[in-house]
Amino acid sequence: MSTEAPTSQKRGPGSTYDRKAFVGSIKRYYELLSKMISIRPKHIAYPPEGGWGDGIIPLEKLRRLGFNDTMIALVRYLPYVTSRRPVFPSTQTINYFQSGFREPDEEYQLEDSNLAGLWPLPEERIPQGIVPLSQPLGGDRLGMWWLLDTNTGELNAHDAYISRPEEEIPENEQWRTARPVPAVEYFDGLCEDMISLEMFPVPGDSSGGEWQVWQPKWMHAHQKWVDEAQEIYRKCRWPNLQRFQRQKCRKLLVEMQDRLTAEDNAARERRIAAASET
Repeated sequence: MSTEAPTSQKRGPGSTYDRKAFVGSIKRYYELLSKMISIRPKHIAYPPEGGWGDGIIPLEKLRRLGFNDTMIALVRYLPYVTSRRPVFPSTQTINYFQSGFREPDEEYQLEDSNLAGLWPLPEERIPQGIVPLSQPLGGDRLGMWWLLDTNTGELNAHDAYISRPEEEIPENEQWRTARPVPAVEYFDGLCEDMISLEMFPVPGDSSGGEWQVWQPKWMHAHQKWVDEAQEIYRKCRWPNLQRFQRQKCRKLLVEMQDRLTAEDNAARERRIAAASET
């Protein structure tokens, strides 16, 4: 399974970094996600008018990791999702709050940002101008690293799969596993995917299963469940944001997940029984 750029994404003729425009695009994405059934509006932390202050962000530790003024300015003005529920398949946001950087300053080393949980590859420094925005949820290998290039305004979506010709990947930049795309267009494309239900959150089953974000194009083996989940959303009046029946949608999806879990358990028991007979 790959978690590539949004299906509606079209590469633009070029990109330039505009902090205000980018912050607006990722803010729209989080807010639309909060109108579905996963995170809630209260889970989005917005910076004050002057940005997050020095007492909120780990300024000295970011400096030690090589963050320049442009990178730190972005960190100051980003909204952050405080819920542990995924914001993309198997993916959580990186929140640049002091509370998430508890180790002593000397533990944050320029030459190995992987140890600080801020870079996908070991023994590498964060390239100048690149701000990590997300990371795999709970270490899930299918999770996505959103790496924003403040030099160009492009988003590099890095995961465990290579989605571009290998000869295109610079030898000293192995994190560029996908072609970069204009960052604002990337998140605008994700919004379009959620509106059209090409991507949507689903709760776990009633026993407390994990929340997920589904991308139908990678779930052909579970097509009947994808179809049912999409129908539930539409039945609950998605994408009409004013009339969407959030609680009803969540309830019906939990019931669907219970049936999916029961079917998976029954199939597993049949396989075990068949194996024991051979």
